[in-house]
This record gives sequence, C-alpha cells and structure tokens, in this order.
Amino acid sequence: MVVELILLISVALGSGVVEDIDKAYYQNYSYEARNNIGKTQIEEMNKNSIPPNITSGFAIDNNYYLGWKFDTDQITFLFQCNNIQGWCGIDFVKGMSHSEMMIVINNGGQPEVYDYYSTSNSKPTQQVSGCLTLISNQSSVTANGITAYFTRPLKCSDSRFEIFSSGLATPLSWGYLSSNKGFEQHNSKGEGDIVFGTTNATSSWVPSSSNDDDFFNDHGTMMSVMWAGLIQLAIIFVRYFKWWPFAGAIHSILGCVAAIFTLITAYEAFKKDKNPFDALRGEKELNYHSRLAFTLCALSMGQIFLGFFCKYVQVFKKSIRMNSLARICHAVLGWTLPVMAMANVKYGWKLNDDESKMNNYIYPVYGVLTAAIIILEIRYRWGSCIYEKIRSKRVKQSRSESIGSLIDGEKRVRHIDVFKEIVDSKKQWVFCDDMLLDVSLFKFNHPGGFFMFKKIYGQDIGKFINGCSSPDHTRPYYHTESARDMLKHLKIKNMAYASEVFDQISAGESFESMQWSLANRVQIAKSTYCLEFTSPIWQMKAHPPGYEWMGKHFQIKARIGGKVIRRYYSMAAVNLGAWASEVRSRGYSTKEYSIDQDKNYLRFHLKHYNGGLMTTHLTEMPIGTFVTLKGPLGPGLLIDSEIQNDYLVFGAGTGILPFLDIIYAVWCGKLPKVVLHIYCSFRDEESSFAVDLIEATAKRYPTSIKLYSRAGEAGFQLHSEFWRNILPLHGAKMAWICGPPPFNRKIIRILKGEGFKADNIIVI
Repeated sequence: MVVELILLISVALGSGVVEDIDKAYYQNYSYEARNNIGKTQIEEMNKNSIPPNITSGFAIDNNYYLGWKFDTDQITFLFQCNNIQGWCGIDFVKGMSHSEMMIVINNGGQPEVYDYYSTSNSKPTQQVSGCLTLISNQSSVTANGITAYFTRPLKCSDSRFEIFSSGLATPLSWGYLSSNKGFEQHNSKGEGDIVFGTTNATSSWVPSSSNDDDFFNDHGTMMSVMWAGLIQLAIIFVRYFKWWPFAGAIHSILGCVAAIFTLITAYEAFKKDKNPFDALRGEKELNYHSRLAFTLCALSMGQIFLGFFCKYVQVFKKSIRMNSLARICHAVLGWTLPVMAMANVKYGWKLNDDESKMNNYIYPVYGVLTAAIIILEIRYRWGSCIYEKIRSKRVKQSRSESIGSLIDGEKRVRHIDVFKEIVDSKKQWVFCDDMLLDVSLFKFNHPGGFFMFKKIYGQDIGKFINGCSSPDHTRPYYHTESARDMLKHLKIKNMAYASEVFDQISAGESFESMQWSLANRVQIAKSTYCLEFTSPIWQMKAHPPGYEWMGKHFQIKARIGGKVIRRYYSMAAVNLGAWASEVRSRGYSTKEYSIDQDKNYLRFHLKHYNGGLMTTHLTEMPIGTFVTLKGPLGPGLLIDSEIQNDYLVFGAGTGILPFLDIIYAVWCGKLPKVVLHIYCSFRDEESSFAVDLIEATAKRYPTSIKLYSRAGEAGFQLHSEFWRNILPLHGAKMAWICGPPPFNRKIIRILKGEGFKADNIIVI
C-alpha cells in the first residue's frame, strides 16, 4: 500500500546503511578536487620536511596539514591551516555529525583550541572536555593562515574518544572555514582513513576515493527511483486499479524489482564502508536514526512477504479467518511504515545538515504524492462529482468501441457480455428491460438521490421504475410515462432477448410486444398460482438449449382501472407436474401438481397479494384473456456454459422460481460438477412449493444439491453459525438472491459482512 513507497525513500535518502549518508554527502570533496590556494607550500611541507616538534604528518588537503608526535602520556598535534582565517578541525568518524571534533578557531587574531561535540554538520555548541591545551608560544594567526600546536592526554576520561594510542587506525573527517567570519559552517570538508604512527613510515593517510563517492551517489539515486517511482506505481495499481486483471501482477513485479535492487545496492554499500558499526558512532541520536532505518528495511521485506502470503491464502487456502488475519496485518503494517519512514527521511537529512533537500525536493514530492493519494482515496471510497463527470466523458467517447467489440456489428448485445464489462471495467451502467443505460451523469440529477446508484450497477432497474421494488430502505416509487421516455436518452445499446426459449410459429410479432392468452390457472400452494399462457405466434420449448436463459423474467403489461400497469415475473420452463411425476417414478415422495404435462405453455408462478393490482388482475381474469408480454429480459443467472463451481442460492417465497430450471437440470444429470447451496424460506408450510422436488434432487445427487429450507421464520432470522459453518462463503463463485426487498437487503448485507465479493452477488 502507501507504505512501501515512503518507506524505502527512507532507505534511499535517510537510511540504507547508516554511513551512506555521510559518504553521499561528501561525494564532491576528494583530495584532488580541492582548490589550489597554498598547494605548493603544503606539498613541500609534506614532501621535504616535517615541522618542528612533529614526527609524523600528512597534507590532508591543499590548505590543511595535520601533524602529530607521541610522547609518554600525551600526543602533540599541529594544525597548519594555510589561507584559512576562520577555523579548522578534525574528527575521527566518517562525517562531521555526531562526533567529537578538535577545532582551532581564529578568535580576534588569536588561536583558540576546543574539544566540541558535533550533532550535525552545522556549528557545534557543546564542549566535551578540557583535554586540549594550546601551546601558545608556537601558535599564531597570520595573514597566511592559522598555525596551532596543542596537546592532548593519551587517556582523557572526559572525552568520548577516551584512549588515543600509537598505531591507531580510524576514519578521519576534516573541515575548515577560509574566510574570517568566526566559527560558522565550513566551506570545505573531506574524509578518509588514517593511521597514527610514531613516524611517517608507520603512518598512512588515504583520502576517500571518487569511485566510492560515485557509488554512493548512484546508490541514493537508485533507491530514490525504486521507492519513489516503482513502488509508488505498484501501490497505485493495486489499490486504485485493482479491478484491472493485470493490476496484481504489476504490483508484484514492481515490488520484487524494488526489493531485489534494494538488497543488492544496500549490501554493496555495507561492504564499502570500512567501519559501519564503529563504537564512536554509537551516539544516541544517530543510533535512533540507524536502528529505525534497519527496522524499516526489515519491515518492508516483511510487508512484501505478507502481500504474497495474503494472495496465497486467498487463492489456495480458502480460509476466511486466515485471510482476514493476514490482510489485517498487511494493512496495519502498511499504515505504520509511511509514518516511520517519513520521520526517518527527515531526520536523516537533518543529521547530514542538508535539510535544503527536504525543503526543495522531498517536501514538494511528498506534497504532490499526498494530494494525489487523497484524491484517489476519496474517489475510491466516496466518489467525486467532478471526477465522475470527467470520467463519464471518457467513457462516452470509448463506449462504442468497447461494446461494439463485443457484438461485432450486431444491433443487440447479450447481458452476460455487458455484465462482464460492467464488473471488469467498473462501468456505471444498468439494464432497463431491453435497454442498456449509462447513468454516470444522470445520477447527479436524479430527483430520488445520488446515494442509491452505486447499489444498482449491473442490475435491471425495470422493477424500480415500475414501482415493483426499491433499491434501498426506501418505498417503491412508480415512475411516470415521461420518466420512462427519458430513459431512451440514456440508452447506449439494445439488449438481446433470450430467443432460444421460443419457437416462432408464424410472423407478425416481436419480443417487445407479444400477445399471449391465459390457457390455464392452477393453485399450487396457499395464495400461489401457476398461470399457463398460449400464443398463436409463439411456442415455448420444453427444454430450451444452453443455460443463458435461466433466471430471466418477462414484463407483463395490462390496463387496470384505466392505468397501464407493468410488473415482472420470473419464467420457469420446467413443468412442475412433469417433474413431480419423474420424482415419484424414482421412488421419492412428493405432492401432486395439477399441471398439464403435455402442452408447451409459457408458465408464470405468482402469489396473490390482497390489494395488489396485477396479481389480483391475473388471478381473477377469465381464461382466454390476452396480456401483453415483453421478454425474456434481465441478466438472469448469467450462465453461458456448463458450470462446475459452488453457487449460493437464496430464495424467499416465489423467489425460488428463477432457480428451478437449473435445479431441474441437475435432476436430469446435465450438471454433474455443479454444487448448489440452496436456502429457501417460506412464511409457512402451506405457502411452500417445489421444496419437495428440490429435496428429492438433493437425495438423488447429494454432492450437487445442499438444501437448507425453513418455514414460518418471520423476518428471515438467519444465524451466524449458518453463514460461517454451513455455507461455503469462501469458496462459492457466485450468490443468487431473489425475494422481497427486505430479504434481499439482509442477505446482501450478511454476504458483504462475511467478505463475499460484491461483484459476485446477483439479485434476480
């Protein structure tokens, strides 16, 4: 997540291995790169003679000669600082931060020597000890520079660098201020490795090489690119574009590349440092910084491991609890790391006395990244009106190509193809009867409110338009004819009808307006009827081919009380009477269904509600009355080939109807690899129907049908034990739901609460 990004910028800029900061900081100050003022004098001193009272020494810079002499209990130092009028000094670590510095200062024309402790590359203010003693009669400040002789005991208990002995090998850093501005920040500095011997033959001085400086410069650049570039892209892809099929792969590849390059370059940086854990660098502030840096490196590797572990659990283990625990750890670590990393980056530059990089580069970059992430996060969680308008224009420009590619120039498209497009590309489209609508802009102007649209993408909203149902905790609303006409302006494609369920006997009608007459009406349960319709133009196939038609519905239109009323009813091609006969022939018990087994009628099963305009009309109209049908409509079960997965089926009352055809296909042995976990609920035993047929199918194919039937359970009381221990929420491919709006909402809420993916929940 946002973590790896900022985290490893700390490795690049503020952490890595601890000493990388100092090396990168001094990269432009090798010996040969110094200015040439006083070069001849210093070189002659180094080559031809050693100053009085000194036995060893080297020109550590063109303007700076360091000499020394060991005595029994003390060492005498010489600082010959030519063309230097401010100060000159050394310390015994790589870099001039968090170190004890011996400094000679020009104080009004007189040299003074101090033992300061430096916390950064800026002016030190803390004097450590009084171990240094200036030899005044040999020290002076002239127009040519500063000459200072001073002594230091070999053992100084007040000093942080307590013991000094001959043969000591240590890193050494130096700096000076050329102008006479007092004790201010240096204008020249450098570092190297030195051996303090008793003679020049036993002593050595090796300035830092430009190759090392180049390496650490490249190291910092590489880490910045890895963690400010690649990881940032990896995070954005996986968090904000995870609907794209390749987002996870890109995230993993970029993360692995960054991690591998980090390990390689950090290892090389560690090897190049001569003394990475020197006790002299064990000061409190720097210790905090370095330990935090190594902690961040370790945690970043752990974060990458957790990411792969989450995917492993999700794909192979199918354990909700294990997956939830891994994801929680991944998320907690993900939000902890950026806070730690940003603090360490800032502290790293502060320690290196280069806070200008924070002000000029790091802060602006983090500001831009933070703003971008905030915008994406708002869009990800709540949406943005302005962003949606921009996005909708882009969708509008590309929709003809994306949908056109699905149909190869045909006029109408299949629901299953469009639904895949909606899920994969997060299109803000809905179905309405035989139309595909783009509501990405209209939702901002919808009088009923913006909030409900995100709940209906990919659904058929005909039932909402006609007041049959509602998408949320709102009352159903019957839209006017003018509102229905306006939908045509939102249409972007016509949807194909499931024509495979019919044989057209003669021409003269289209699927948009079919005239069917009531041929028979049979009561199959309390207040529940099977209505059989016939047509001179159309004939229902007894066994329609394929599976795509399953779960679809028809619109029935009738003029009732002077008003045009439209309602939707699910189709069930299976003949319950014929099915019951087959069940009894297999030795299973079932009740009688008085349905004609020889006619290929179009059948609707509906429950009569007191006060219901359409149900009252259909249950009371005389045999032979014509109604206008449109269909088959809607996404249905969205099956286009033989299925071999676990599916969850939730039906309440007549909501079990859309699933009877697929259950009957299992009874006929056509779907041996499918497993249907069916939960059906009825108000009471007298209201139930087809449960006996499903039970018989479950007994015949116990591995394919799992039935959980409940009757007389008011309010659809479902217990957590049922969800977590009985239904395979972690392994099911899809959940189908059909029932009254309160039932649908409750099932959806429980499924989402248990981690079931919203795109795999289909409301019929």
